[in-house]
Amino acid sequence: MTPVLSMLEAMDHEHMASRGVFTELDGVRQPAPAPRLSRTPGAIQRPPAVPGEHTDEALTDWGVASSEIAALHAAGVVASAAELGIAARVPGSPSRSG
Repeated sequence: MTPVLSMLEAMDHEHMASRGVFTELDGVRQPAPAPRLSRTPGAIQRPPAVPGEHTDEALTDWGVASSEIAALHAAGVVASAAELGIAARVPGSPSRSG
């Protein structure tokens, strides 16, 4: 029987490490691109977004009107990174905590 690992346990598991399943970029550990193809290897271009970093952009792309987005913010339904008190990540900067 094989145990089910949490994401944190999986990141430190010997088998996952030997297969290169996780990678680190600018101090952020994350899943490596998959599938890994010999002629067209994937690459991570930037670290993952912080919560709320692209909220307004995504809602706009999905056709939500700016007035509706403002109402969602006012109601506390969505929040930007700044509203959450999270600084956007700058490539090459030290990693975020927590």
